[in-house]
Amino acid sequence: MDVLPKNPLFCYPMNIAPSFVKTVNGSTKSKVDPGYWDTVLNLYESGRYKDTVVGIIHYVDPELAEKTGSDDQSSFVIPHGSAVIHIDIKNDHLYVKAPFLSAANASKIPLLRQVAQINFSPLNLARIVLEKDQLAFTYNCPLDLCEPYKMYEVFREICLYADAYDDEFIKKFGAKWLQEPIIKPYEQEVKSQIWKQVQLYVKEAQDYISYFETKRSLGYCWDILNITLMKIEYYANPQGILRSEIEKQISFLQGESQLNDKVSRGKEFLVKLQNYEQQEFEEDLYEAQTFIPYKYRSTLENIRSNFEESYQTARKERDGGDHMGATLSMTYIFFKLFYFNNVPDEISHLVANAMVKASGKTWQQASDHLWGAMHKIMTEDIKARKGKKGKGFLRSLFKK
Repeated sequence: MDVLPKNPLFCYPMNIAPSFVKTVNGSTKSKVDPGYWDTVLNLYESGRYKDTVVGIIHYVDPELAEKTGSDDQSSFVIPHGSAVIHIDIKNDHLYVKAPFLSAANASKIPLLRQVAQINFSPLNLARIVLEKDQLAFTYNCPLDLCEPYKMYEVFREICLYADAYDDEFIKKFGAKWLQEPIIKPYEQEVKSQIWKQVQLYVKEAQDYISYFETKRSLGYCWDILNITLMKIEYYANPQGILRSEIEKQISFLQGESQLNDKVSRGKEFLVKLQNYEQQEFEEDLYEAQTFIPYKYRSTLENIRSNFEESYQTARKERDGGDHMGATLSMTYIFFKLFYFNNVPDEISHLVANAMVKASGKTWQQASDHLWGAMHKIMTEDIKARKGKKGKGFLRSLFKK
């Protein structure tokens, strides 16, 4: 486990690159079996629709279908956080249902108003329904319409938004869990370490922003805000309300609002993180049992495609002697990779080690270390230490 910086970041010198500490989770890879996706597609094209659904579960985790399915593999009960995903195949039809909250003693009118809004957007395929005072995600369709890409998105949508809204509905409307989430809290020593490191990250970001504002460099302020929030997510992997709040803020920063509004709101959020009660913060530090990962799987091919613009930008900045700009450009794209994706260990270790070397160094030294990692990713054949290689599943590396 990495050791915290010896000295708190106070009045952080602006000729030094941002600090970095490796994630407490160690690995950023997923259990996804990438080589199996072509098999899933072939099953569907061959008209083996039931096997297609089972194949998607196998793709997510090769051991999951056997662990959670009935003997004939027509029914599955898969835990995901506070929800339980029920998948049933019968009479040439697929039924998916995920009860996740009790609304028996909740404020039903505002709760159902919020549910109606969510059903309109962001949900595209699944729907939230109220049945006997229970909120549940549902989806069904004929088995021959279980196209693999669509069905993966159905499962992912249910898992993603069950995670996103359970804590919010409990806090805002008085809903209750139907079952306690299957979680593993971090050790207290680790939670205390995360709390201290996040506070250092926040203070560091505020110092950088104060400096860049005196230079009227709002673009750099935007860089620092994105880098800091994605860095916190990478380092701590928070859950619950804390994760939802960080995700909403990053989404706003990535959106279409005016730059000064983004920076202003981002600064307010840093203050909110700074003023968090430590106990409340630590309640959202745990590992949760999941079905569909909320991050996408990445491949070297996709990473290269999505790094290309930043690669050329950093090259030009370095050639022009703008090592601060190059450092921030590469740091931002590296954390964007970690934020949206489960990254193969061979690439994750390469990037993380480069950022450790760049942490707290001069802009030129940091730029050199980061460029070494990026140039290697873009030009060399980086092979996995072990495991299968397969064709990329996603049409795009980064979430739009």
